[in-house]
Amino acid sequence: MGQLFGSVTSRDIADAVTEAGFTIDRNQVIMDRSIKTLGLTEARVRLHPEVVVTIIVNIARSLAEAETQLKTGIAVTGEITDDAPKAVEVEAVEIEAGEDDDSAS
Repeated sequence: MGQLFGSVTSRDIADAVTEAGFTIDRNQVIMDRSIKTLGLTEARVRLHPEVVVTIIVNIARSLAEAETQLKTGIAVTGEITDDAPKAVEVEAVEIEAGEDDDSAS
């Protein structure tokens, strides 16, 4: 059904962004809600008090599913097993300059 047994955290996103070559801390990831489903989800990263980057977080069980989701824009769902690995991939899509009105950091 596309539901995760846990959730993707700011630490998971920060680790994936760092693995992609951009070093950030989990405190820089702005999450309005926890991510508990497979698919593409937007998240924001505060690079500087005046610079916020919007990224697409691709939550999948495997790299192949992540690639399919990225191409189609639709979550790959099906039977989920407890031992299925969680893959997190990120892609930067937009930069916003200026004050961010999100008070929850």
